[in-house]
Amino acid sequence: MSPKSKMTREAITDLLDDEQTVVFLDPPKTFDQAIIGLGEYWAPTKGGGSERVVAVVYDSQLCIEGLMEDGMNYEDAAEFFDFNTAGAYMGKNTPIFVEIPQEPEGFSIQEAP
Repeated sequence: MSPKSKMTREAITDLLDDEQTVVFLDPPKTFDQAIIGLGEYWAPTKGGGSERVVAVVYDSQLCIEGLMEDGMNYEDAAEFFDFNTAGAYMGKNTPIFVEIPQEPEGFSIQEAP
């Protein structure tokens, strides 16, 4: 499994203003290990303007791995995640999912001198 997330529900909640809310995935045992942090974007409003929206950011692969730890095989976990989690609209604070590329075995990225 990839490294555990450094952000927790509690740390994210502490970063929010009193009027801000976010959506966390449940169950925590399955998805909290995939939390990367907090993201934001501007969403359109009904009046033609826009508003700042904050959302929890998750690592997609770690979400799938969490489902596999719950007993699903890879294909079932990936399909469940794509359809029921990443594909679900949970309101304006729907979580953001990112794909983090993994370095192929034997390959490493080195910084320029």
